Amino acid sequence: MYRVNVSLFIKAQEYQLLDKFLRTTLVPQLRGDEGVAQVDLLEVMAQAPVVEMAQPMDDMVLALLISLEQEQDVEHYLSEVLGERLELLGKTFGERVLYHVTPMRQIAL
Repeated sequence: MYRVNVSLFIKAQEYQLLDKFLRTTLVPQLRGDEGVAQVDLLEVMAQAPVVEMAQPMDDMVLALLISLEQEQDVEHYLSEVLGERLELLGKTFGERVLYHVTPMRQIAL
């Protein structure tokens, strides 16, 4: 299994608008993309004692976790599909929502 994590950095006051955009627009598109097995949304918990935040937590960090079945799906997804999806995010929110993309591969234990 392969995953792509899209970390979303937002001001707390933007959460409602971003949540609506994710639920009605972005996540349905991601779930419909070829090769996508699952899409999850997580909130980074600032209260966790092991998490050191670089700035005060009036900001929020969300993790959009996209699961893909095949390695070739990851390569295609990163180079072709995800950029288009994130462009829509950028057009909608501009610099009010910043993001960072991290591709990952699951290691069998």
